[in-house]
Amino acid sequence: MGVWDVGAFDNDDALEWLGDLLDHDDPSMISDVLNTVVRLGDSDELLEDDLCNEALAAIELVSALKGSPSPELPEQLRDWVSYQSPPSPALVALALRALQLIRTNSELQQAWEETEYADDWHAMLNDLEARLRS
Repeated sequence: MGVWDVGAFDNDDALEWLGDLLDHDDPSMISDVLNTVVRLGDSDELLEDDLCNEALAAIELVSALKGSPSPELPEQLRDWVSYQSPPSPALVALALRALQLIRTNSELQQAWEETEYADDWHAMLNDLEARLRS
């Protein structure tokens, strides 16, 4: 997996998932990946890196659909978001739950904790959570 920074779009897993989303133009891919995270995370299974990276990109899209996009949201995704419906409260709650599980029960969390960038990764998650709650 290629990772070049702590942001939700700064890795190959997220960009590949986003490419699939744009190719298929299927917004249900967002809830699908978030439901998978919650189902696996609630079973106390350690969430795998690739799933977490995809889910963080999906969570960023939920935030963007709420009107709180990341400044790093790629332009093609800004265009995609512009013709989608706002997220339901249930989808926002699902995104928040998935974010919490990634923060506490994932290989990704463990990997970032072993680097000098752990604080930056947590700051990115805190910013994302604040935008979801706004």
